[in-house]
Amino acid sequence: MRLVETGDLKILLDTGASTSVPHNAQISGLDLSTIDKIVLSHDHYDHSGELKGVLEQIGKQVEVIAHPDIWAKKYARGEGFERYIGIPFPREELEALGASFTLGKVKNAISTPCLGGK
Repeated sequence: MRLVETGDLKILLDTGASTSVPHNAQISGLDLSTIDKIVLSHDHYDHSGELKGVLEQIGKQVEVIAHPDIWAKKYARGEGFERYIGIPFPREELEALGASFTLGKVKNAISTPCLGGK
């Protein structure tokens, strides 16, 4: 989770996956109710999993900018396991909490390795 401030606009980049996000925001001095927009870099739960809790804390309508495939089913698979890793909430539930979705496709994406990756 990152906060970008430009003039009077406060944009939250990702919401993380932990339910500790609202608590951590509070002890960091960030009043989530002042957020104007949320941008989800991608739809894996570690970037979007606390969206519901953040929307509850914001308590007003807020624009959420994301890729149109945000609700596509996404899984991590390995030998002997499969785990859902996509956004864990239906669109209607998030809209009922104030999310107003602006969906747009990424024109250019440059892949970068993860920590420890090559």
